[in-house]
Amino acid sequence: MNMSIISWLSSTGDGSLDHWLFWAPLLMWALLVVVGVLVLSSQRRKTQSLAMLRAVGELTELTLSNVSDGVIHTDADGIITFCNTAAAKIIGVPATRLVGQPFKLGVRVYKGEAQTLVENPASFMLTTGAGVYLDPYSGLRTANGEIRPISETISLVRDASGKVIGAVFVFQDVSDARDLSDQLTYQARHDSLTGLPNRLAFEESIKDFVKGPREGHQKKFLMYLDLDHFKMINDVYGHANGDRFLREISALLRALLRPEDGLARLGGDEFGITLCLADAEKAQQVADSLIAAVGAFRLDVGDQQGEVGLSIGIVGIAEDRCDPSVLMARADTACYAAKDRGRGRCQLYLPDDPHILLAESTLDCANMIQRAFDDNRFEVYLQEIVGRDRKVLGYESLIRMRSETGALVMPAEFMPAAQRMGWMTRIDQWMLQNVIALTRNWPKGKGQQPYISLNLSARSFGDATFGDGMLALLDASAVHKRILRFEITETDQLQANATETRLISELHRRGFMVWLDDMGTGYNSFDLLKRLRIDGIKIDRSFTRSLLISPIDRALTEALVSIGKVMHLEIIAEGVEDEETYQALLGMHADAFQGHRFHRAESAANVMLHQSFATV
Repeated sequence: MNMSIISWLSSTGDGSLDHWLFWAPLLMWALLVVVGVLVLSSQRRKTQSLAMLRAVGELTELTLSNVSDGVIHTDADGIITFCNTAAAKIIGVPATRLVGQPFKLGVRVYKGEAQTLVENPASFMLTTGAGVYLDPYSGLRTANGEIRPISETISLVRDASGKVIGAVFVFQDVSDARDLSDQLTYQARHDSLTGLPNRLAFEESIKDFVKGPREGHQKKFLMYLDLDHFKMINDVYGHANGDRFLREISALLRALLRPEDGLARLGGDEFGITLCLADAEKAQQVADSLIAAVGAFRLDVGDQQGEVGLSIGIVGIAEDRCDPSVLMARADTACYAAKDRGRGRCQLYLPDDPHILLAESTLDCANMIQRAFDDNRFEVYLQEIVGRDRKVLGYESLIRMRSETGALVMPAEFMPAAQRMGWMTRIDQWMLQNVIALTRNWPKGKGQQPYISLNLSARSFGDATFGDGMLALLDASAVHKRILRFEITETDQLQANATETRLISELHRRGFMVWLDDMGTGYNSFDLLKRLRIDGIKIDRSFTRSLLISPIDRALTEALVSIGKVMHLEIIAEGVEDEETYQALLGMHADAFQGHRFHRAESAANVMLHQSFATV
């Protein structure tokens, strides 16, 4: 530009000194005007920038003052330079009193289980080495001395060179959230009905109990409690009274134990106790006192009183490092042994005790049965029932189980455990469903169609719920009355009560026949013949297998056949293993026969492959 002006001056005159003197003052004045304008413009922009900065600052302060989170700014020395309204309200001190104070005096923040006091946020951040620090579980002491839970964030403030010039401490009161969290944690670890610790909390407490110190020569024990016949309370008086009963029993147990003894409800009608005592004898005495107290307790329900018993398993803790799950399993096994011995008693776990050995064997087998249910490893087998002419009249359905390796497991190996566990109705339900499914594709034989006989336990016949479900299933499946028959096993447990007689009557009304199995083995066999309306009896193999060598068994068999004939019952002899026994039973006028002499049980699938039912 300067060169352009000079060129222009040179072109407008002769270049003399007078020419330059004329234009120089004008040029200087123009330059001064331009510079002045630029200076004024710069000052105006600076003023506007400062005004904008002040506005931003005021807006920031206004915003921070109205947010719900507490915000405190400190310099590098930990002196508070800013405190918003929310922070002052949570702390309980006016913001004007906090500004200018050292952070450690105005804001007392405690961190971790050690309750470490944060004196200077900036120094604290430099110590942690993090750019931003977040802690949802800190505590803040308010002006009235209360420790209030807070969630906090600390961030460093640096200048353009990266130097730390302060820190910003942002926090919020999380008392409500912490209360909710504590409530949920409590609920997760306590039984809502009784208020006692639940199984989860109890199993976790066992770890601390096992590792904890012993007082003097005292020993540690774990008890597993199970109420006897509590189901009767629910069935007779209703679940509301059952819940009331559990609350009362829980309070009773708690009152009988010492404050330092642990008590929990493990679920249902089961409880757990941990306690330190002098020896196993003392533990059994405590258990006996609990059993007596629970046995004496009565629940008033109107003009009636409900009562239960108590069985307890006890296990001593010999090593401080014993696995809690092992302890629970042993105590549970001991409790099962106590119940198996007659209930209302305690049982100490000793590895070589015969009651414990039997209980462990039963429980191991029960686990095997449960896995078989889960994996559907049960099968239906069939064994022929033949007439006097050896023609097939029908088949008895029998249950078999496959082991996890595929080996066939006979009923004698698992049915005793199922009976001891009270699972016969469960097995009956499985057989009922699968035998009915089998009848849908039952092949037609030449002449009269063979039947399938289904075993049901006396326990199932006495279960009204099972009976109603079975009748509904029979009605829905439309099984023909000539194809399916029923045998009642465990006849020594039959009572000929209203539930049992009703089910037999309903089966008869639908055209199904009902037999008594294992006739002669129960103490009440002959009484049942008079009290129940049945269609036939099956003489147990315990009589027929010794028929040829035992005069007593022969006489009993003849008596059973004779009584059956008098009552016009169909008589089937089981356990016929040879021709001689068969001929002897023919001479006694038995109607049908079953045993290895005629057929060894085979899978229903194999029987179904036969196109016709052959004679022996």
